[in-house]
Amino acid sequence: MSTVGSDGVRTLIKSGAFDMNKYYILFPMKSKYYLKWLIIGYPKRKSVTPGKTLQILIKIYYLIFDRKNHESNSENYIKINSLKESNLVSNNQLPEIDILVPAAFKDLEISKLTIKSAINTSLNPIGRVTVVVPDHDLDTFQESFQELGFPNLQIISEKVLVGEDLIKQITQEFKSRSGWVLAEFIKYIFVSKSNKLGILVIDADTILTSNRVWLTHESHQNLFPVFEYHRHYFDFLYFLGVPMAGTEYSYMSHYMLIQPEIYREMINFFKHSSPDETLMSLIKFPGKDLHSPVCFCYEAYSHFAKYAYPDRVIEAKWSNVQVPRAEFLKNKNQYLKAGERYFASISTHSYLK
Repeated sequence: MSTVGSDGVRTLIKSGAFDMNKYYILFPMKSKYYLKWLIIGYPKRKSVTPGKTLQILIKIYYLIFDRKNHESNSENYIKINSLKESNLVSNNQLPEIDILVPAAFKDLEISKLTIKSAINTSLNPIGRVTVVVPDHDLDTFQESFQELGFPNLQIISEKVLVGEDLIKQITQEFKSRSGWVLAEFIKYIFVSKSNKLGILVIDADTILTSNRVWLTHESHQNLFPVFEYHRHYFDFLYFLGVPMAGTEYSYMSHYMLIQPEIYREMINFFKHSSPDETLMSLIKFPGKDLHSPVCFCYEAYSHFAKYAYPDRVIEAKWSNVQVPRAEFLKNKNQYLKAGERYFASISTHSYLK
């Protein structure tokens, strides 16, 4: 395409207008990343559906920067951002749900916002909030979280929930990636043991900004397709034996309502159904050395629920924006205000720069 080599596009690339690593949701008109925000950021807004002109711009963007897969990726991006906002309703009283947040010391301050936002935006009544932390961080979290004043908040040690031996095996086998793997086992063990109708699982660095019904009296819930697609997640699910509905969407959405009843049914399809046996199976997974292929929670549950209970799950627009944590904390109130107006959630991953 002749446009790719034009002086105009070269100038835009050089200026950083298409920088893939950054775009901000505050004051985009004043930012050199405005063009990227218009094409890639703007469609993520919860009230926006990409029209014909914006769809053309998105396709051109991917043609320039993702030539190999531009057609499928641009189409998926358009489809995902054309979904409607969550519109779950119920004619009956909404069921109570619990909240689970795995966290570490680096998430101490941001996880308070995560919990506040989850409680304040949930239209379902909240029962208990559980934060699971490393044993050596337990006292720090318990002292710091007293300021939240939520009576049904419990902070427990990973060692108590997962077991010291299992943690040691995960640490030895996965080393620098052990934090991710352990977090997946925390979700796996906690949800599978729960007798609640629903558990809202949230990553410690993600703040919810839209009021939502998470689970109806009829057991209906939303799933949120995302564009962060990684083939090795799917390879892992095939390896585990999780039935899938044939979709190419990923569901690693940083938060999800999980119905424990469905989750336990899914675990029965695993080659081994106990955490210890599952870890041994994971160690034998041919792709285990890839970057964090483990996805017991969001990815596995969504695909299984869509396969086994298609009448109980409704796909809705994710509308998530990612902001570097330092940038977010510097302008926290402004980001929260913008998030409430335009997005459903803000993720402040510590690795974002």
